[in-house]
Order: sequence, then C-alpha cells, then structure tokens
Amino acid sequence: PQLSFGAIAGVNNGSVENCSVSGSIKSTLGQESFAHYGDYVVGGAVGHNMGRISGVKSSVTVTVNDVCYNRYPAGGLSVGGVVGMHGKIQDKETHDSQLIIEYCYASGTVNGGSEYYVGLFVGGIVGSAYAPVTDVKSAATVNVVCKDVKSQNATVNQVFVGGVAGIMGGKYLRKAYSLAKLDVNATGNVKAAGICNAINRLSAAVEITSAVFAGSVTASVQSSKASSTATIEAGRICGFYAYKSENMSNLFYVGSATVSAKVGKLSGEDVTFNDVDAVVVQNSDGDVERQGTASASWYKNDLGFDSGWSYSDGAPKLDIE
Repeated sequence: PQLSFGAIAGVNNGSVENCSVSGSIKSTLGQESFAHYGDYVVGGAVGHNMGRISGVKSSVTVTVNDVCYNRYPAGGLSVGGVVGMHGKIQDKETHDSQLIIEYCYASGTVNGGSEYYVGLFVGGIVGSAYAPVTDVKSAATVNVVCKDVKSQNATVNQVFVGGVAGIMGGKYLRKAYSLAKLDVNATGNVKAAGICNAINRLSAAVEITSAVFAGSVTASVQSSKASSTATIEAGRICGFYAYKSENMSNLFYVGSATVSAKVGKLSGEDVTFNDVDAVVVQNSDGDVERQGTASASWYKNDLGFDSGWSYSDGAPKLDIE
C-alpha cells in the first residue's frame, strides 16, 4: 500500500499548473510497533505525481518523521518541497514527457527523519523522480536526521538527499538551478547531492544536462551499531551516479558552492569521526567545472535557461518566483 499527502493533492493523475502553495505539512508515520511495507510519500504541493506539474511555486515547510519499522526496498519514504514521488520506479523506462515536472520553484524547508531502518529519499523539489524533470529552481533548506538506533535490522539505512531530487531515475533532468542548503545527519549509507543522485536505467543512463549548483552540502554519517558500516558519497552535482557517461554535460558550480562530510564509526557509545574529501569520491561529480563569471548571457545562450526564465544579478530566476 501507499500513503500520499500534499497541500493540493495526495495523488495527481492530471495537471497541476500555475499555482502557489505555502504553509506547513507535518506528518508522523505509524507507531513503533507498526511495520509499513509500502511507500510513504509527502510533497509540498502533490504527494505522488502521475501527470503534469507545471508552474508551481512552493514555500511549504514539509516535516516527516517515520517511527515505523520500515523494510526498504519494499517500502520507502519520499519527501519533496513540491512533489514527494514523480512517476513509478517500475515504469521508469517508459515514462515520457507527458509525465513531467517543469517550471517549478521551491523555497521552503524540507525535513525528513526516521529512527528505524529506512529507505529515505528527500529533495528540495522532489524526493524520488522516475520521470522527466526540467526547468526547476530550488532554494530550499533540506534537513535530514535519519538514525537507525532502534531497529535490530542488520542492513543499514539507505539515504538519498538532493537539492533538486533525492534520487533521479527518469529519462532526464535538464536546466536545474540549485541554491539549496543540505544538512544531513544519518547512520548507514548516504548519498548527498547539490542537484540529484542518479540510479540505473536499462535503456540508457539518466541524462543530466545544464545543472548549476550554488548552495551547500554538509553531511555527518555514522554506523548505527559497532558491527555495521557507514559510507558517504557526496558531490556538488551528483553524490551518486550509477553510470557516468556522455549523458552528463554542462554541469557547473558557481560562487562558494561547498561540500563537506565526515564519517564516524560507532564503538560502544563513542563515535570517532574522520573528515573525508566528499568531492573527489567515486561517481561523485562527473565532469563538473567551476564557472567564474556566471552572466545572464551564459545561462541563456550556453545552458539554455531561456523560455520561462529571467535574470537578476547574473543569476537565473523563474518567471513564477
């Protein structure tokens, strides 16, 4: 089963266009003795999108805390500033541009957390995306506290956090600008990205083009038990990308966009943290360049931020802002 919540709709099978949402959504899933085997999906505007989301501006504060014994991958949490889940993972090879998120802006706060073993996907725009996304801007604050301290599950957490999308498995992500500020405090295996984390596709690797990061990523990861592991993959564009390929192009960071991370090993009640170079890790950034002079003409002519965009102080601005 799936539980879906959003300020406009829990599930969208049609079109949500040209609207603005504000306020707050706060949800606590279940109780400590409850095992939820489906997806739990919360978005600032729409929980689960199976249609078209266009021209949506969200300043909603979304807060989700899972206190269930959640068995990922049979079920997971997807939390986003605009949309919780976009499309279906089992249909990610066939979803086309009829199922799309476009011209959307998020400036609220997205909080995701769990005290049990969980698959958690949190993004400034969308938590988990299995269909195309284009022309989006995230100025969201994304906070994740996900500590598997109560579960006895031997498998560790899988946590995916992104300034735009926690996880991207759709055909493409194009023209994305992220000012998002990510703060991740978790146990287990963590992927943290200024833009998104990309997963496998059978037909072709996920296309990520014309993405610019100007925010910050901070992650602190530790093992939940002395016998379990803790890993971090982080990057300005992608923390994790399953298959780096020619499908990644025009990836940049501007200004003082930063990534910092540390990993700790639990021994008894003590945690020893070691700083890691979170930029230069396997599959992290691909071919990412620093753009020194990010002018309006550069965004428009070189990256294609044209229709639906304007410019202020050399930075792109969606017309709906």
